[in-house]
Amino acid sequence: MSTETRLDLAALAAECVDEMGDIFWDYEERRDASGDHSDPRAVALAAVRAALEKVKRTRAAAASRSDAGIAGLRREYAQLLEALPPKPTDRMIVDALVVNADWTREGGRTVLSLAQRYGTFVLRNALALADAMDIEDGSVGL
Repeated sequence: MSTETRLDLAALAAECVDEMGDIFWDYEERRDASGDHSDPRAVALAAVRAALEKVKRTRAAAASRSDAGIAGLRREYAQLLEALPPKPTDRMIVDALVVNADWTREGGRTVLSLAQRYGTFVLRNALALADAMDIEDGSVGL
């Protein structure tokens, strides 16, 4: 289920254009429409709405790619653990991360430690925050 806030883009576009102030003061429909002039407010509304719709589509596409990537990682790590004995040691898990998931030994230990210390609740929230902040690789450099 999407957590994206549902917005009426037409209403939001109108609010944005209205915030611009009196830039449309000199348009008079009686006078200007007959001269084949467009209402600048209507043009601005259409432009702002189109821009907002583009942002919405871009974010939806990025979220979809992110969701697909996360699903792939879940499958990958589930398969990695299924190949290990029923109660693997930390060393076995780190070895599997190094061999099968291209982690360095330090990176494997860190990922395992994060999972053990924080679990899915905290890490899901950290993932969502990192995603919203557009942080692909953190400052630690793993």
